Amino acid sequence: MNLNSIRKSPKKFVLISAIVSLILTGFSLKTISANASTVNVVVGKNYYVTYDFERSTRHPNYHPSYQYYNWHWGDLHVDGQIVYCLDPETKIPSPNGYTSSNWNDYTKAQQDRMILIANYGAGYDGNNSAKMRFATQVMIWDVAGWNVKNIRVFGSQSSFDISNEIALINSRIANHTKRPAFHNTTQSVKVGETFTLTDSTLSSFDVNSLPNGLKLVNKSGNSLTLEVTSNAIDNGSLSLIKKAANKEGSSIVYKKPGNQTFAMFKNDDPVYATLHFELAFGNIEISKKDTNGNIISNAVFELSNDKSNIIGTYTTDSNGKATINDLIEGTYYIREKSVPSPLIVDTSWKEIKVTAGQTATLSATNSIAVGKIEVTKKSIHGDLIPGASFEIRDKNSKLVDELITDTNGYAQSKDLILGSYSVTEVNVPEPLVLDTTPINVTIQYKDQITPIVVEGVEKVNDYQRSDLTLNKVENDWDTLQPENNGLILSGAMIELYAKEDIKEGSKLIYRSGELIGKEVTNTVGQVKFHNLPLGEYFAKETVAPEGYILSDNIWNISLKYDSGKMTTEVISNESTLTNQTVYGKSKIHKTSNGGKEFLQGAIFGLFTDSGESLGEFITDSKGELVSPNLRYGSYYWQELKAPTGYYLDNTKHYFEITLDDHQDIVHLPITNEYIEMKLQIIKTDAETSIPLQGAVFEIYDENDELVTFSFLDENYETQVQNQFITNVNGVAFTRGNLKYGNYTLVEVEAPKGYIRQEPVEFSIDEKTTSIELPVIGRTKVQEVSNQPTTTEIVKLSENSGEPLEGAHLQLIHKETNEILLDWISDGEPVVFKGLYIGEPYVLKEVKAPNEYFAADPIEFVVKETTEIQTIIMLNELIPEIKTQAFYEDGDKVNLVKEEMTVIDTVTYENLVVGKEYTLRGKLLTINTQESIAESEITFTAGNPNGTIDLTFKFDASLLFGKTLVVFEDLYRDERLVATHSDLTDKDQTIYIPNIKTSASANEYTSNSKGFVTINDIIRYEGLEPNREYQAIGWLMIDMENELLNSDGERYEASIVFTPTSTNGTVEVSFNIPIKLLTKGNLVIFEELYIEDKLIAEHKDFHDPEQTVSFIKIVIQKIDVDTHLPLEGVEFTLYDVNGNPLEILKTDEHGLARFLVPKGNYYTKETKALEGYISSGETYDFKILGNEENHEVVLKIENKKIPELPKTGTGITKNEIITIALLSTGIFLIFLHLKKKESENEENKD
Repeated sequence: MNLNSIRKSPKKFVLISAIVSLILTGFSLKTISANASTVNVVVGKNYYVTYDFERSTRHPNYHPSYQYYNWHWGDLHVDGQIVYCLDPETKIPSPNGYTSSNWNDYTKAQQDRMILIANYGAGYDGNNSAKMRFATQVMIWDVAGWNVKNIRVFGSQSSFDISNEIALINSRIANHTKRPAFHNTTQSVKVGETFTLTDSTLSSFDVNSLPNGLKLVNKSGNSLTLEVTSNAIDNGSLSLIKKAANKEGSSIVYKKPGNQTFAMFKNDDPVYATLHFELAFGNIEISKKDTNGNIISNAVFELSNDKSNIIGTYTTDSNGKATINDLIEGTYYIREKSVPSPLIVDTSWKEIKVTAGQTATLSATNSIAVGKIEVTKKSIHGDLIPGASFEIRDKNSKLVDELITDTNGYAQSKDLILGSYSVTEVNVPEPLVLDTTPINVTIQYKDQITPIVVEGVEKVNDYQRSDLTLNKVENDWDTLQPENNGLILSGAMIELYAKEDIKEGSKLIYRSGELIGKEVTNTVGQVKFHNLPLGEYFAKETVAPEGYILSDNIWNISLKYDSGKMTTEVISNESTLTNQTVYGKSKIHKTSNGGKEFLQGAIFGLFTDSGESLGEFITDSKGELVSPNLRYGSYYWQELKAPTGYYLDNTKHYFEITLDDHQDIVHLPITNEYIEMKLQIIKTDAETSIPLQGAVFEIYDENDELVTFSFLDENYETQVQNQFITNVNGVAFTRGNLKYGNYTLVEVEAPKGYIRQEPVEFSIDEKTTSIELPVIGRTKVQEVSNQPTTTEIVKLSENSGEPLEGAHLQLIHKETNEILLDWISDGEPVVFKGLYIGEPYVLKEVKAPNEYFAADPIEFVVKETTEIQTIIMLNELIPEIKTQAFYEDGDKVNLVKEEMTVIDTVTYENLVVGKEYTLRGKLLTINTQESIAESEITFTAGNPNGTIDLTFKFDASLLFGKTLVVFEDLYRDERLVATHSDLTDKDQTIYIPNIKTSASANEYTSNSKGFVTINDIIRYEGLEPNREYQAIGWLMIDMENELLNSDGERYEASIVFTPTSTNGTVEVSFNIPIKLLTKGNLVIFEELYIEDKLIAEHKDFHDPEQTVSFIKIVIQKIDVDTHLPLEGVEFTLYDVNGNPLEILKTDEHGLARFLVPKGNYYTKETKALEGYISSGETYDFKILGNEENHEVVLKIENKKIPELPKTGTGITKNEIITIALLSTGIFLIFLHLKKKESENEENKD
């Protein structure tokens, strides 16, 4: 059918006109004319979203029955500006003729919220995307009480996700009132300066206005760069305004009966930010110091900009500073006008540049006025003196300069600080007197233009002179009585002469040979001459002292300058003159037996009459001796030693040497008596003094010959006496005299129980003391005492050497078995007197003191000795040992190694110092007492208490988890003296840790929140209880690679624990997002630490106990007919409790993959692909963890839904009528055409 045929048929025309009328009637429902005071809304026809919505509980007319489905959305505009719908359940049948109205239907908070949403929604910062536009509309509906849901792309079932846009709008709203940190602050700037403002909020602001003198250089992101172009910026302000999608003004609500209400939102309260500016001036700071760095106040400066026009004067303060503020940028000049004492002013101009916003500095340093001291040096006679030295000291006595005068006697100091000084002479040339009196000099400041102030000093000195003392003494002739050498002589006449011309400088004082003076020596043998100029002199004697020879000597005397007494004006000098005296001799004649024998060898002493010894002299073979020359006076001879065999003569034999005996000899005869006597022996106990009978003695002469005596007994028979036996009174006599000589008295037999006395040597000579006994005559008494044997029993600790109490002891005669004494030791020695010499005894310990070993019996024989014979019985303290076993690093716990070393530190007590001990140890397992290692060490105890280390080396590779103990035995000479073998002693115990693990994953449910919890139970063995340990575990995905988190760090878990027993368990847990995992095995590696030391580890990648498996459930979705993969089918995985774990859609390969640990799960198709029938089945999974390739694959087929008319287009009542009319019209046309076609066919026929 064509248009021409329609036009030819009136019926067709009527029918077509009717249809067109119906269509136009349908469209006329959306087109309403507006008058001039109304606005028209432009409704967008390009729908881009389909959605469902409902009234929310915030809606004033909420009811759950208000549900709307499959509505479409297009943008609304008025006058080109976007407007937003406020009541989505109302259509816009007529978009023209809207009038503005109030919006009192909403609270102020709702209104403000809608304005902010529109402001930060579509169009903000250029973002006008479809999602942003619809997100803005949805948020406005939410404020008005509408909840939009199930949003999808128009014409598709794909989700139209606007969550990010909503979040972004909310974020912007949250920051709506935030302004830059510099808001309402003032910034100081200078012309020409370019600066950048930065703040995290700047990107949300635009420049609203700039003050004069400020130029915008750049605005980018959160930075704003500005340039100061002129001084006009001073007190100006920069204004920023918050970016907005809305225009400024009041918001307008448009209403029309029977139509949607919509609003055009505007900002009635924009957000501004303000920064104020002030122009920066420059400053000058002047710092004033002197050359010593001292701060100078009250210095006055002048400021000029051209060196002629003075702007102002400025004075430095107490800090030495002067500040000139608020200067225009440019070049200035500064000079000093005046300075305080003692400075020198510097009037030169100093140029300085001032920069705005900065402080220029000028450091001005002034020299300080100084002084000098001039010194002129003269003698008392007016001579200028070179080479004199002076010191200059300040008021604190500090040395500041040293001067030496030149050839003109002149010296000048270095520059000195102004002030008070002292000038002191410290050295002068010979022969001047040093005058150390200080001369005070004050150097005062003159004015600020005089740099050096000079002060002068003149110093005049005397010449040094000397007093001369001449001493008259006896010469050194007398060697016998040297104390007379230098004897003072009075009465001698002495004359003094000048030996040469004597001068002081250029002045002559004495001529050569001139007699200076003459004097007689006084009672102290002296003559004195005073105040002599220094020079060469001589003296001579004109009258000698009485009794002395006149001296013809000339004595030269030199008076020299004494540099050690430079300050002494008159020094002292002395000289000595000598004389000789008269002398004579004396002679002795020594005889015996009436002068018939001349005695040689007699020693005499020569003495002055006051007893002063002048020497010893010996007679010659003629019995004579002659004295040396003796000075006049009285003397005596006294025999000091007689000739051998003669008694000494103690008589003093006086004689004199007179003036008439000069060089003459005085003679003296002297005699002696022969020496002999008897011997009486008295024998006693040395301790009690009791006489001892029966002691037998013999006498031997100096030739070791036995001395014998012949005598007549009562029968007048001749008897020979050669032994002397003491009687009951302990006395024995010799029968004859012992001649002069040396003898030995020998005790050949002592009384029983006594020790023989050592031989007694004695002499019969002039020194022998004797007594006169009746009948017997002159007798020497010799007392001899005997010491009984002394045996001392001492009970001591061998350890300390201290006496011991409480030992039960017995002393037994070995041959008779007689117990001589039975006693308990009390710490004191037991002494036995008179034990028989040479006989055996036994000391026996019946019972030892507590804590001591019993001592062995001691046999001894009493010796013949005067010394105490000490028998010491020692007891050894029973030793104690304790042990502390450690590894080499000092710990009791260590990581297993093939070779390990244990050091057992044995603490011992009560050892005997200096004795050798052997320590033997065994290292055993506690549970089986199996010997692991043995060790031994021999040592000598240096102290009774101490420690020693015993080292055990052993292979620990098969001892994982074992606890070992050390047993120790201590030996002395193969005798066990101490042991320590306690299986429960922790000090003896060491540990070899071992850990094993058992890992498992917790049941993975909806409560896991997407995290998998892996628990690893660590079974430990061989730990030292009650110490703090740390177990650290991590996850390995293969032999070399660890499981890492999003920060690139390995997933690690640790636990710190303190075990109370050696073996036990502890658990560490890992909480891991399952999204980080892939199918396969995770192996937990564990390390055990004590402090920072690794002591055990378990890292077996193939240990199933350490392994947790993750299985991937793979859902494969295909079309039942084409077997092609189906993308976008939604599957939900449920846990064992039926709660959803994860929702996935199949990918382009029709696959959905769920990763799970071991456990029970099920899945089902929760949303079929559009056009397909959902399977509706539930698929159960029991995941064991050992699935092949760590996967379980489920293939599911889907059938398509048969084609049906589309519904739910979200149309209004009017649209339904329009569509119904259109459909009726089209159907009538269809019937008409069919009828016509049938008629045509009939006509053909």
